[in-house]
Amino acid sequence: MCTDTKNIRVRKGGTLAHAKAHTQDHATWSRRNFLRNMGLLGGMSLFGNPLQALGASPLSTALSNSDNERILVLIRLKGGNDGLNTFIPLYQYDAYANYRPTLHIPETKYIKLNDEIAIPNAFSEVRPLWEQGAMRIVHAAGYERPDFSHFRSSDIWSAANEMDKTEPSGWVGRYLGQRYPDYASNLPEVPAAIQIGSVSTNMFTSLGGKKLSISVSNPEELEDIARLGQLHDLADLPDCILGQQLGHVRSVANSVSTYAERIASASRAGNNAIRYESNNRLAAQLRTVARLIKGNLGTKIYSVELGGFDTHAKQSERHPILLQLLGEAINQFYTDLAADGWADKVLSVTYSEFGRRVEQNASDGTDHGAAAPMMLFGPALQGNSFVGERPDLNDLDAGGNLKHSTDFRQVYATLLEKWLCVDATLVDEVLGQSFERLDLGFDCQGIGERSATVHPANVPSSIQHYLMDDGFGGKRLHYTLPQQEDVRIDLISVLGRHISTLQSSVQQAGEHQLNFNPAQYGVRQGQYFYQIQTRQERVSGGVQFF
Repeated sequence: MCTDTKNIRVRKGGTLAHAKAHTQDHATWSRRNFLRNMGLLGGMSLFGNPLQALGASPLSTALSNSDNERILVLIRLKGGNDGLNTFIPLYQYDAYANYRPTLHIPETKYIKLNDEIAIPNAFSEVRPLWEQGAMRIVHAAGYERPDFSHFRSSDIWSAANEMDKTEPSGWVGRYLGQRYPDYASNLPEVPAAIQIGSVSTNMFTSLGGKKLSISVSNPEELEDIARLGQLHDLADLPDCILGQQLGHVRSVANSVSTYAERIASASRAGNNAIRYESNNRLAAQLRTVARLIKGNLGTKIYSVELGGFDTHAKQSERHPILLQLLGEAINQFYTDLAADGWADKVLSVTYSEFGRRVEQNASDGTDHGAAAPMMLFGPALQGNSFVGERPDLNDLDAGGNLKHSTDFRQVYATLLEKWLCVDATLVDEVLGQSFERLDLGFDCQGIGERSATVHPANVPSSIQHYLMDDGFGGKRLHYTLPQQEDVRIDLISVLGRHISTLQSSVQQAGEHQLNFNPAQYGVRQGQYFYQIQTRQERVSGGVQFF
């Protein structure tokens, strides 16, 4: 016998009407709440961060079968990031300062990106990415008739479809039920996407309303689950809501046990080449992502988040700290990836549910607004630029908000087709209609492809190598080849940008030396990487020029 939970009424702590209003304002009681209440999710994380692994879809199948190693990292700025104090409008600075008497960023506290746009000093960690052509900004992204509820607008950005009605599915999750109706008993080999952080949005929810996810705390727990093989029968479930929830719990357990060893193995095989900032919660998430990427997990899409952007009060104190955390995390992430030749394979993009109002409020903050910038990071961008029409402070909507000039779904469509190389028809299908693609500096050829097989991180390299000072301000690279090889040695920046080819020739088996000096290539003092590549593998190491 099964009790229908739809008929249970609130008895203590409030009325049914109050409970309904609360539900409408925040979210319906989700399966994640059910799992947490059952004690299956409490406190679990991977290296201290909640982790969700998602199942396969036509999108993920296309990605898995593609011949490139491109990876997309979605960075959610949760709460509604203030675009005007992130990218300061020097072209309308007087109007900006008038709207924000105490919140505007003064000239002594900003850095110019060009004559029209500046960033706060607190965001200075992204300046090297901008200067090295690894950063682009999409102006005033948003949608028609913006909604100012965190929950509703987050759902709109996650669903990316049917703006005039509530859409419970997400732009990735809509594929799950279509392609894999037997997902629970027939999982793909690797997770199609991994989400670290809040799982309250519907981005990965299928048309059937199921969020196909697992949540674990660390590689040791994953190994335990894989070893125990905690698989559950999905047949003979009660035909009611409780039965549906029980079936979801069992399918989650199946997912955990199936992916446990693979994720744990990638976590062990991956290696962080740098030390991340210990007090930066976004950096901690990206550190985990970097380990899984470099451990050759094979997952194509990652999602992370940084909260705290709902700056109704004391924004002048809070917002600079958030931008500092974001800049630090991005800088460290790409430095780490570049150490092993991954930086140009990974593209990151930020999004937020909305921006903030132009005029500051009485609490030294800003209220919910509309359009906001989206940021893209990675050497694959092949240049820096601002994309779309810049916001106009002299042409606001009736509510005093910036008008959007770029539909955010144009960015999604461009990422899917031009970065992840998904068929254009499939992209239009998932987004519900066709959106104009943007010029973001990449396409499906020439970037993100590897010309050599990367040696698995948990298998010793056959190329032995080390670096020494040559006593004359330069470096001497020693390396040993196990057999005759066609060898190419490159000097690369910390962001993965190619500086120069140091060596390119067929070499015999045995020991070799290569001397090089920074003066030869016009490089500045700082950190770089050398990369030795053959037809069989690729290895790299750090170079510090003083």
